[in-house]
Amino acid sequence: MQCKRCILDDRYPAIKFNEDGICSECLNFDRTWGKHAKDPDFLKQATNKLESILYAAKEAGGEYDCTVNTCGGIDSLYVLYLIKTRYKMNPLVITVDNGFINPRAKENLKKVVGRLGVKHVYYNAGDLKPLYRQFLMTTGIFCHLCFYLIAFHSVRIALENGTPLLVTGMSKRFDVFLPYGIEPFRLMHVMNAGKDTFSEYPWLKKRALISLFKYLLKSRVVYLPDYVSWDKRGNESFLEKEFDITLGGEHYDCYMHDFAAYLSRKKYGFSGDTLNCCQMIRNGELDREEAVKLAAIEESKTPENMEQILDYFKLGEREIDDCIERSRILDSRLTPRAGQFLRKIYFRSQLF
Repeated sequence: MQCKRCILDDRYPAIKFNEDGICSECLNFDRTWGKHAKDPDFLKQATNKLESILYAAKEAGGEYDCTVNTCGGIDSLYVLYLIKTRYKMNPLVITVDNGFINPRAKENLKKVVGRLGVKHVYYNAGDLKPLYRQFLMTTGIFCHLCFYLIAFHSVRIALENGTPLLVTGMSKRFDVFLPYGIEPFRLMHVMNAGKDTFSEYPWLKKRALISLFKYLLKSRVVYLPDYVSWDKRGNESFLEKEFDITLGGEHYDCYMHDFAAYLSRKKYGFSGDTLNCCQMIRNGELDREEAVKLAAIEESKTPENMEQILDYFKLGEREIDDCIERSRILDSRLTPRAGQFLRKIYFRSQLF
């Protein structure tokens, strides 16, 4: 069965449909962030709340008003532009190199940072091949490690510099997660399973994981796209003209994105690209017919650099299939219920 509003179907774990054929993901969105599209006062309220948060950060009197984390992606670059030019903040820019940043994204980021005249801290996380390989072999995908890595070190650097806020281009309104995508129990399971592999990485200890979630729950993170009018396609065009750079669409900054999508299709039958099309429909940025065509194009892609990627992980394609099968055992142990429950808490937690 496929949702009559978005293009999500019953392959998505724990999905439900109402009597009109609308999926639970759409209904959950309508109860929360759907107000952005339907209620003009909601955006005004959000904008007022944002301005009060940023004003308080300025009044804190620190060397920097906030930190902005970016790897050169479209959303985070536009956040940096807004924070510096529209809101007149003095940000500390943080880049956590996960090992997968596209060289073009690095050049774009260098150009934007230089043009805006902001302080930039570049943190190289080092050789993480053993970690990525362990996560891939255990869960059939490795993106949640990247998410945690970037989040942890962004928070760490923000705290070290005494900045009151971490402003990010991530969004509860626009961003989507694959099933189990933000389930901390899955992350902790993998960490327990690979204690020997992770022993030299103190940021992968349970205590570090818990401290990160405490920071996030204290609402010291501002998901800027949730507070303002946001046009993903328009933002990309604007940045290219404003800074004379060439971007490359959603997630162009990660050269592992196509491989991650490939793994997701093997594991679930769809990837984050399809979920992104669904979210754009819910936000009124894409009609269903266009989404069907766009998703078909995205889902038919195969990584151009597959040979190099398999060499990076020291795995063959048959071994990748074995990883996917083993990950399904973990899925069955945790069940999607815990992940769905946590996702509801995450998406419904609003700062205004």
